[in-house]
Amino acid sequence: MRNRSAASAAFFCCGVLAAMPTLAAHQPPPSPRSAPTSVPTLLERMSDALRTLNYKGSFVYLHDNALEAMQVVHRADGEGGQERLTSLTGPLREVVRRHKTVECILPRKRLVVVNQYRSHSRFPMIMPSGSDIQSLGKHYRFLHLGHQRTAGRNCVVVALQPKDDYRYGYRLWLDAKSSLLLRSELIGTDGKPMDRVMFTHIEMPDTIPADAIKPTVDSSGFARRPHDPGANSVPLGVGVKIKVGTLPPGFTMTVNESQHLKSIDAPVRHLVFTDGLASLSVFAAPYTTGKDVLRGLSQRGSVNAYGRVLDGYQITVVGDVPAKTVELVAQSVQLADREEKSAKPDSGDKDP
Repeated sequence: MRNRSAASAAFFCCGVLAAMPTLAAHQPPPSPRSAPTSVPTLLERMSDALRTLNYKGSFVYLHDNALEAMQVVHRADGEGGQERLTSLTGPLREVVRRHKTVECILPRKRLVVVNQYRSHSRFPMIMPSGSDIQSLGKHYRFLHLGHQRTAGRNCVVVALQPKDDYRYGYRLWLDAKSSLLLRSELIGTDGKPMDRVMFTHIEMPDTIPADAIKPTVDSSGFARRPHDPGANSVPLGVGVKIKVGTLPPGFTMTVNESQHLKSIDAPVRHLVFTDGLASLSVFAAPYTTGKDVLRGLSQRGSVNAYGRVLDGYQITVVGDVPAKTVELVAQSVQLADREEKSAKPDSGDKDP
């Protein structure tokens, strides 16, 4: 990441489960066709397919000039599904999700990291449903781009083109028979693909045995780093309260919580905003004079972050959104109990 301090790196959530996109970049995108009204229905079918279908296969993930290959086994059930992802390139890693719990197994470090599952951080992606998909039309143009083959299967290609430059666009290849997402691209403000993911092989069996989700890596003897919501979260009224003065159209708050981080004594405020597709996080952590923190803009692939110091707090905004979006939001943050003071212009270039 360019111009990023070690401290700010912790706020970047990078990994294959949050991906979007293609390997065959030399193929020109299909020409637009009519019938944009059918796109919301296609998108809803796509999300239904993810929740109801069993599938297994391999996909490639191209991001930040790096190429990764993963194997996935997904078992649908009535409780949100289970899946196992195994890296096929680079250091061996395995991610096993059982409903609301995610285990990341890192053999090199002899470590298992346990976390909570967030439905937006995965490939294939889950879309909003029903009227929420229709509401995306306020901020994205729906385009039907015809048909192309992916992983040997015929696909319907659709695009979500942003109506402003505060969010990225999306190009999606949906299996014509099942509507499962087989390929996707995250489109930058210059109209070029950024992150890319594509299945190279996929099967959709009627059943997948429970044993297929078990880790293939023997993690006995590995250290475990659990995510314990009861221990790490604190009551909402504890810690600094912040207010975001300016948001791009369509973004609404979905998370407002205080957390205890091991490296920080005082609670950290964490807010999440989304338009149904794009999302960004706002963090407010106590600042210590002389500490190496993010100031200004930092970028890693499609992920942008902006940091500033405000009245004794490090404000960091990070997300899969354009640079101008994280800067706009970061510069509008106020400390709720010091709004008059924090309303003064802050260049972010000096210590409090």
